[in-house]
Amino acid sequence: MSESAKGHEDGYRREPRRRFSAEYKRQIVMTLLSSTVSLARFAREHDLNHNQLDRWRREYQQGAYGAIEQSGAEFVPVCVAPMVNFPSPVTSSTAAMTTVELHLPKGRIVMHDVGVDYLRELIEALR
Repeated sequence: MSESAKGHEDGYRREPRRRFSAEYKRQIVMTLLSSTVSLARFAREHDLNHNQLDRWRREYQQGAYGAIEQSGAEFVPVCVAPMVNFPSPVTSSTAAMTTVELHLPKGRIVMHDVGVDYLRELIEALR
């Protein structure tokens, strides 16, 4: 039997299966969640399979590695800039509509015709 055939028979790995503690998984997932890099890149940087890391993330969010840590108050950067050629609202300020643009680590969200009450709720939710 050739060496390549023998190696295939023994399995694709010559090294023993790696085992990770729940605490290690928890720390890795918490680091991932605070990171702005993609899951695949994060997995490569930590020598993990992206499917394995995705499973750990789901398990963490389901509480498999203990209670999910709730961080304290976080600041959300907000930039208020006037819109060029944006008409002044003719109605009262409570009925005013505006455009909201959120720049997030993994993308951008633009919402048009956002009412003042909804905008207040949005800002409160982001606190």
